[in-house]
Amino acid sequence: MGVLMLVPLTLAVMVWSALHTGRDATALRLAAARASDVRWERTVEFSAGSWLFSLARFGLGFAPIDPDARLALRSVERAEVAVFEPKPGASAPLNRAAILTETDAVMTRRGWERLVGVVDSEQTVAVYVPSRIGRDQQLDACILVVNPDNLIVVSARTDLNPLLELIGRRDRRGLLALGH
Repeated sequence: MGVLMLVPLTLAVMVWSALHTGRDATALRLAAARASDVRWERTVEFSAGSWLFSLARFGLGFAPIDPDARLALRSVERAEVAVFEPKPGASAPLNRAAILTETDAVMTRRGWERLVGVVDSEQTVAVYVPSRIGRDQQLDACILVVNPDNLIVVSARTDLNPLLELIGRRDRRGLLALGH
């Protein structure tokens, strides 16, 4: 009886986790929303973990796709995306500097640091990476984009080895095209 209960419970957890972002991406989104003084509503939010990417890689193994695209897909281990729009009637000017200040504080407490930060008249963009990068060949990143129409958070984990191989292929092709 207990094993029978475990299957639907496992499926429910898998579905729930596929429809929500992880803790770091959620913390980044909440900090940006709080600092923006805008009430946001979810448009899209999903997470694809290693099991889904493994399944996609297996399925695409039978498809005739570009080898570079196959290699790029092999590099992705996990991805999360959340897109929010302002609630109707919630149009306040965005305080872009406050968004960066708040998200920096929250992400620093969580062990992340800002690698890139861009603030212009239309949007704020920030890229965060872990403060301590391990010796394994994985890179985690959380990306934030806030503009008057959207609040977007993307979080991903990539395996750098396939990416470095892809860059090497591109460099060799560039050299061949130049006649070297």
